[in-house]
Amino acid sequence: MTSNSEKESKKVTIKICLGSSCHLKGAYEMTRRLKEMFEDDPNVVLAGSLCMNNCANGVILEIDGKTVSKVTLDNLEEVVKKKIRDTQKRLVDGNETE
Repeated sequence: MTSNSEKESKKVTIKICLGSSCHLKGAYEMTRRLKEMFEDDPNVVLAGSLCMNNCANGVILEIDGKTVSKVTLDNLEEVVKKKIRDTQKRLVDGNETE
């Protein structure tokens, strides 16, 4: 069984598509913003992917294995913070399969 302290300290991984279609839709600027948002947060890991095979719905993020489509510079911060809150809530509630 995992203790609450272990659940609370679980790292959240955010992967951003950096393929050509997402690049044209602002993925590199989003990467810069994500770095700024989480530069002092050791519990958030940022990663890139060359293509996430969902070009028509880009920019694509994957937050702890959950795909988020149609992310824009305007909704980036709201989307990411909501998904992280949802992930942390599932971990604290002990319902990691949602």
